[in-house]
Amino acid sequence: MHLFRHVPKTLSFAGLSSSLVFIPASAPFWVSAAYGDDEPAGRVVISTGSNEIERADGSIELLKTRSHIYSGDTIRTGKKGRIHIRFSDDSTLSLKPDSEFSINDYRFKQESSSNGNADYSLLKGGMRKLTGLIGKKKQESYQVRTSVATIGIRGTSYKAVLVSADDN
Repeated sequence: MHLFRHVPKTLSFAGLSSSLVFIPASAPFWVSAAYGDDEPAGRVVISTGSNEIERADGSIELLKTRSHIYSGDTIRTGKKGRIHIRFSDDSTLSLKPDSEFSINDYRFKQESSSNGNADYSLLKGGMRKLTGLIGKKKQESYQVRTSVATIGIRGTSYKAVLVSADDN
């Protein structure tokens, strides 16, 4: 199954900024809206630098373009790493260098009364997020946690940077 057949193969990675890569929401992206536990929550659109993912079972893999992302995964970007992810509800995530982001619980079901659930944690670093269908019907279904606050926004784009006392 080719989920990204509409992404140009000549996409340049040079000069990658923290802006999001635009992929039309109307593109036929996900075949089925009713996902089981083994279905990916999203897919990496761009990965530059040294990035890794810790799976729910504790295994660690290098993260590269076209890698699948699942509920329970934790994503880490390296010192010069950047990553852009497209989720099954048409939301997008961009992580800055030296960031850590956890997908605590992600379930997208377009036909359900709430469209599913998205519960994330920004553990370190910075991110930019454009929300998708989750949270559109039921706002409580979408949240991003940090050590100091919980973000519950839908239908918009926002940036968040978590600064700790150890950061200079």
